[in-house]
Amino acid sequence: GLPTGVASNSNNKSDKTGSTFFTMDNTTNAEEAMAAGRPVAPELPTGPKLYSASDWLKEDMRKIRHRYTTIVFQKFQTGLDAYYSRDWDRAKRDFETVMEQFKDGPSEYFLKQMKKHGGKPPRGFQPYGRA
Repeated sequence: GLPTGVASNSNNKSDKTGSTFFTMDNTTNAEEAMAAGRPVAPELPTGPKLYSASDWLKEDMRKIRHRYTTIVFQKFQTGLDAYYSRDWDRAKRDFETVMEQFKDGPSEYFLKQMKKHGGKPPRGFQPYGRA
């Protein structure tokens, strides 16, 4: 179903960073708001929800996932493999490619680790999963 809350354009405020904060207008019909091009608040679950593989095919999930292209997954995986194989030049290139698409926390973490060690695996570096 459609959410009941709608983000009101009339009361929006910005902070000193330029971020916009939307206020909720629960008196406005969600369908009317969508037709007028106003943002509609997401409908959040109020209790447990059973997982279904078809959840990934729903329109809201498609919108969330659209920026996670196949190349992003491939580059992150090859970057991770290269990182653990001590090929940090390759890992750096792959993580940077991911970061060109969007800010990715895991890629950022590995880039910081490589920078912290001057781009070279430290002495005694052990890949994940090995004792």
